[in-house]
Amino acid sequence: MFSTVMNFIDLAPWTRSTASVLSFQTLTQNERTKHIHKIHPYKGKFIPQLAETIIKKNFKKGSFVLDPFVGSGTTLVQSNELGINSIGIDISEFNCMLTKAKTNNYNLKTLHSDAERLLASLHSNEPPKTPCNRYLKTWFMPLPRSQLTLLQNNLLQIRSKKNKDLLTIVVSRTAKSVIATKHRDISTLKKPIKQKYYCEKHKKTCSPVIDIKPKFRSYLIDTLSRVEEYKKVSTSAFTKSVACDIKTAQLKKILKGKLLDGVLTSPPYVGQIDYHKQFEYAFELFNLSRNDQNEIGPLFRGRRIGAQKRYVLEMVAALKNIKPHLKPNAKVIIVANDRFNLYPNIAKESNFKITKRVNRSVHRRNEGDQTPYQETIFTLIAL
Repeated sequence: MFSTVMNFIDLAPWTRSTASVLSFQTLTQNERTKHIHKIHPYKGKFIPQLAETIIKKNFKKGSFVLDPFVGSGTTLVQSNELGINSIGIDISEFNCMLTKAKTNNYNLKTLHSDAERLLASLHSNEPPKTPCNRYLKTWFMPLPRSQLTLLQNNLLQIRSKKNKDLLTIVVSRTAKSVIATKHRDISTLKKPIKQKYYCEKHKKTCSPVIDIKPKFRSYLIDTLSRVEEYKKVSTSAFTKSVACDIKTAQLKKILKGKLLDGVLTSPPYVGQIDYHKQFEYAFELFNLSRNDQNEIGPLFRGRRIGAQKRYVLEMVAALKNIKPHLKPNAKVIIVANDRFNLYPNIAKESNFKITKRVNRSVHRRNEGDQTPYQETIFTLIAL
């Protein structure tokens, strides 16, 4: 597969079939969510095979790459697998926690021990030490909200920060799957449903989950298996994720004065996703700080001209902040759905030149809407 893709990537000019090849239509869902990538659902992530293909084409072992919109960590995971050092930045504290959980190097013995104790706590009938908050009372059935609060309390007892982050992600995955709403509305909550209902997604009568133990156990086993699978292919390459705003981030301090060999990222699309909102339950459950108002291109701002202009200004600010930390001729590779043709202006205003643009067909995502659309892979060089 990859040799075929590389042949297409080396073609100049680009052929129409390139878009089809880079869509990776022939891959199964299991291949598109290999090893550590499936430990938590994430709406809007790009598939690991695309990241791997771009990285192989543009960087070499030992390179230093930045993803300023790290999201669920795809760039960092695949960079590490290829022996490439990487740093990810994201405005969402949850996204950075998820990325760390995927890229951390674990002591499997202590991880399994902590996981077993956390699972055992669900069977202890121990009442939670802290009361459920209003959000949990609204969106979860009585026993699940009590169980989630109990897990939240017991996570605080785990000494290893790495283990705690990973097991927090397992609890978050469980919480998402047991929200008391229609299955089709889990990523965009509309109203709580606490009785049986006809499920349009599964075409049958469904009921809210009344006990999280089976799901938590299943997700725990799956996650530990994926950690072990990824450990076999990961390398000693450096990875780090930092929760901050790329528009104003102190990159000299974050990068420790080192210059970047390049950037690979898939920024938010204009008016498509509220990245904090999709994990609102996790922010509430784990008391994470929110920064919704500083998201670039969130759904709540829409797609009208004013939102597009603001998107351009904020992407320009991000690129201008990155530019001084690039090596000469470093490539900035951006995967974007540029339906409003904003990136030529973004590149111009931030003093970059678009040296290559490749369109790819996207026929399905790993999470959410399956409507086909087109993405463009832009390669930029600083002027």
